[in-house]
This record gives sequence, C-alpha cells and structure tokens, in this order.
Amino acid sequence: MSWTYDFTNYPDLSGIRLLVFDTDPAEPIFSDAEINWAMQVESSGNIIVGLTGYSPAIPVRQIISHRRAAALLLRGLGAGRATQLILQVLDVKVDATKAAASLKSIADSYIEDEMNAGYFGVAEMVVNQFSMRERLQNQLYRLVA
Repeated sequence: MSWTYDFTNYPDLSGIRLLVFDTDPAEPIFSDAEINWAMQVESSGNIIVGLTGYSPAIPVRQIISHRRAAALLLRGLGAGRATQLILQVLDVKVDATKAAASLKSIADSYIEDEMNAGYFGVAEMVVNQFSMRERLQNQLYRLVA
C-alpha cells in the first residue's frame, strides 16, 4: 500500500489526507490509490462532457473538490471500517455508532462548507456549429480574463 504525504510534490493528495486525519505514516488509514479514486470521483472530469469530434489543443484543467473527496472517504470509513480502525489505531473502546456518527458529522460539515463557499459552474449547450463557435469564443475569453 503506497502512502504519500508531501505537500510540495503532491498537494492535492496531501491536502485530502490532512482533511481525513491520515497524516501518520506508521498507521495509514487510506492508500494513495483510494484517495486518488476519491479525487477522480469528486472532480470535474465526471461533469464535463467533451464536444464530439473536438479535441482542444490545451486540455481542460480538472477541478478537484477536496472537501467532497474527503467527505466521501470519511463516510466510507464511518460506514465500513470505523470500529476496527478505532480499536486498532487508538487502542480504546468506543461506541461504533457514535464514532460513525462523528465521522458523518465531519463529512457533512465539509459538504456544507463547500456549498457555502460561493463556487458556481458554467454550462453552455452546443446545438449546432454556430453555437459551438460561440462557446469556444466564450471559453477563450474566460481563459484570458
């Protein structure tokens, strides 16, 4: 299981690892592959639909929702591995339902923080070659601005 916590070379992965309290290399909770999967699921790559027959010269930068990826991991942890992990890592006796509820509460706060952050998306529909030209022109304006 690979485990990386390096803000210089891997800031996205390390930031999510910080949000899910997985910063101790001696007791890793998630592998790099699991965090990368969560980042992929909660990225703009699952939202943006490419234009048929058009490949941009400069690829569209994927936007990763760090808080939503961390929330996804925490919810999975609360649903599946909370009891065994708490006993294994912290070596304490804790009510599993309270631990899962606590992880869910943290995950919900990450989602709420992101919803209140003021981000918005732009969706432009292309129905013919003229609207495709207009969309590409608008995209160029956004890149320059």
